[in-house]
Amino acid sequence: MTTATPGSGGNLHGLPSWHELLNAFRGWDAASGHPVAQCACGLAQLHRKRWPRSRCELVAERRAALINAIDTWAAAHVHRSTREPGTGSFGAHIDRMAAAAAAATRTLRTSDPRGETVHAAWTALAALADGWADITIVAACPYNRAIQD
Repeated sequence: MTTATPGSGGNLHGLPSWHELLNAFRGWDAASGHPVAQCACGLAQLHRKRWPRSRCELVAERRAALINAIDTWAAAHVHRSTREPGTGSFGAHIDRMAAAAAAATRTLRTSDPRGETVHAAWTALAALADGWADITIVAACPYNRAIQD
C-alpha cells in the first residue's frame, strides 16, 4: 500500500503539489492520471477561454461539476479534518488557482511584462499556490491538529 503524500508525482492517494497543478493548468501534466490534476486541467480550459454570455450558464455548470468531482475524490482520499472552516473546499481552491493562472497568463500576453499589472497577477497566483502548499502539508499529516489543540 502506498502512503498518502502530497505532490507524489502521480500517487493517486495524495493531493497533487502546486507544481503539478500549475502543469495541469497548462495542459502539460493532465496525462499523469491523477484525477485531481485532470479536473484542474478542465477548470483551466474553462477559465482560459473568453465565453459569450449565452454560454456562461453552461460554463458555470461545468466548473461546478469539476469542483464537485475534486471534492468527491478528496472526501474519499484525504483526512476529513484537513478542511478548515471558512477556507472552502479543495475544488473551490483549485478553481481559484485555475482562474488566477489563466488571468496571469493572459495579462503577461497583453501587458508590459515589467509592469505592475503583470506582477500583481502572478503574485495573486503565487499566494494561492502557497495556500495550496499549506493545504497539502496539513493533508499529509492530518494528526498535527491534535498536537496544537
